[in-house]
Order: sequence, then structure tokens, then C-alpha cells
Amino acid sequence: MSTDAPLGAADFRRALALIQHGERGDVAAMRVVIDDEVIPGDRLTQLIRATVSILWQLVAQLCEADEVAEIGAMLTVAATDDEIELDGDNRLVARIAMAQHSEDPSAENDVLREAAAAPDGLVRLALTAAGVVSAMLPQLRTPVGRQLLDNLATEALRAENG
Repeated sequence: MSTDAPLGAADFRRALALIQHGERGDVAAMRVVIDDEVIPGDRLTQLIRATVSILWQLVAQLCEADEVAEIGAMLTVAATDDEIELDGDNRLVARIAMAQHSEDPSAENDVLREAAAAPDGLVRLALTAAGVVSAMLPQLRTPVGRQLLDNLATEALRAENG
């Protein structure tokens, strides 16, 4: 598990592809991204970090101030309140999202280590993170949202190849 390697354009391209395939319900394509590109390059933690980073970028671009506050409050509660029924992977996504939002790499690493301790934990966390992006942002299912994802994917591809 390489938690400290920096994020690159390829990580963001892969995260965007994961989100886009998830939006279309194409689980097989999501697995291709993970199994053929991410795992062989030992980039699962970077994929997770990039996916959560994209969540925050999309929230900033697609949501009004009150929606941003509501999403932040939901993630805070999901990350910290054991009274809420939430599966472990979703709770870990909320925890890493809040750690990233508060710029706490140590807390991010704690979440990644916890996920890595479970069988296929990092893979599940990556898939869950992509699902959380879709669930939190129904705007992605609109033409404007799809175009935004396409534009971001194109930018990431250019940066990766540039």
C-alpha cells in the first residue's frame, strides 16, 4: 500500500473513469479500471484520494452554498456518529472525505490503513467512494453534470499525456 505517493493526472483520470462508469451502472468497466490499471501500478490509495478530491471539486462546482454545508454536515455525521446505520465502507469514505476536507493527511492514512486491513478493503473503498460521489451529487445525471465529468476527464487525460 503506497499511501504517500503523490497524486498524478493518471490517478484523476482513473477516478473520473470510475465515477463515470459508476454513473452508467457499468460495474464491469469499473473493475477493468481497478484490475487492469490501478492494482498493477499499486495505485489504489491514490485512486481513493483522487476520487474523494473529485467529490469536493464537484461539490464546489455544482452546489449552492447551502447544499455544500448540508453535504459537509452529512459527511461529518456519517464519519463520526455510530448511532447512524451505515456500512463500514461508507463510513470510511465519509471519514476520508472529512480528513481530506480538513487537510489532515494523517487521518487519511489512518482510514486507508484500516481499509487495507480487510480483505479487498481498498478495492471496496474505491468502489464505494465512486458510488458516494454519484449518490451525493444527483446533478451528475443531468446533461450539464455529464458534460462536466467529460470535460474533467479530458483535462486529466491531456495532463497525463502532456
